[in-house]
Amino acid sequence: MPELHVDVTGAELASEVVHDGRLVLLVFLVRGATGNSLELGAWSTTTAGKLARPPRPLVFSIGTLDRLRALAEHAVEALPGASYGEDGMAVLARDGELAATAMRASDGTQWVSLGWADDTGLATVPAAGIGSFVRVLAEAERELMELGLLAFPNELQN
Repeated sequence: MPELHVDVTGAELASEVVHDGRLVLLVFLVRGATGNSLELGAWSTTTAGKLARPPRPLVFSIGTLDRLRALAEHAVEALPGASYGEDGMAVLARDGELAATAMRASDGTQWVSLGWADDTGLATVPAAGIGSFVRVLAEAERELMELGLLAFPNELQN
């Protein structure tokens, strides 16, 4: 039987509604500079019920997915004890060029971002929705394994 090659670029791999339905955290498979990549972004819902694309979503290689998920897990653990600076920012976790930060808005709300440390791409959700990062990244990882674009953990050991 011939092997089928299907272009799945643009496919949604995972999603979760956060912030009382006002945001949807989405992970898409996209074509990046080095081949298949992922895009993580918090899409806001308009008054008409449509999704509005974030201005600078986080685009990263598939090989970075496990690092980003681990970063999100560390951020979940660090958020309750976060120490905010005078600028209202707190670094929750860092992994090389990736960072998880928390910020307090002027209205007192707290937000958490995952992204590149230079702010070229990030995804931001209310602090109460920080666990959504872990869940959508884990789901994206499972989907990529099923598509054969990421090796199952036991295959990496052989």
